[in-house]
Amino acid sequence: LAAMELYEFVVKNKEFIAMVLAVALGQMVQIRAMNSFSKTKHWREVSKKVRQARDDKEHISLQKASAIAKEDIDSITKMSIRELKLSMHNGEVTCEKIMLCFIRKSREIGLYRCNALAQEMYDEAWSSAKKLDQSGLLRTTPIDDEKLPLLGIPLSVKDSIEQKGAACTCGVANRSEKQLENDGLLIELLRKAGAIPFVRTNVPQMLMMTETENLIFGRTINPWNKERTPGGSSGGEGALIS
Repeated sequence: LAAMELYEFVVKNKEFIAMVLAVALGQMVQIRAMNSFSKTKHWREVSKKVRQARDDKEHISLQKASAIAKEDIDSITKMSIRELKLSMHNGEVTCEKIMLCFIRKSREIGLYRCNALAQEMYDEAWSSAKKLDQSGLLRTTPIDDEKLPLLGIPLSVKDSIEQKGAACTCGVANRSEKQLENDGLLIELLRKAGAIPFVRTNVPQMLMMTETENLIFGRTINPWNKERTPGGSSGGEGALIS
């Protein structure tokens, strides 16, 4: 009986019920849109703070690098890994100077020209380079040592690889505020091989685009043609290296 009464009520008032449902559905859509806008606004503000903190950070190493002649920077940053290792092994150039050259070049090209950088680990890398010079390993370790194939070599790191002291964002705003306490396996192995990470490069959101852009660090552009993309998901790396 109750079911029949309910059926009759629906039939008699179907237009009214349809109107009520339409209003309710419209309110639900509006609420979801407002929540979505609110969340987007929040993460835009978070991204702006993260980006501003990166740009405002003072690097002593950059001040030191400003004293190096442009000719030296261009020459050193164009060397192959083997040429860099030979130069350090023969005492022709220090690891510190090599690192400072790469730091300055990455800032000038990577940040100002093509927006390829996510996070700058400059002073930490500079400190590691100086310690390596003081250790004497560069002069005593054979060039072709299998355990240290990257000894003293500056290393840029894609911002999807876990690294101590950095936020592994993967281009996602809600990952941008938490700094990791330990290196991931890849960075751990690269450090053991002698490499020195000094900068992290931009990636698409969740690495799932063929061009490099995200809410945190913006769009990376091709250093050879500003109207083109360096691609993705390693667009920051591609732009910086090229």
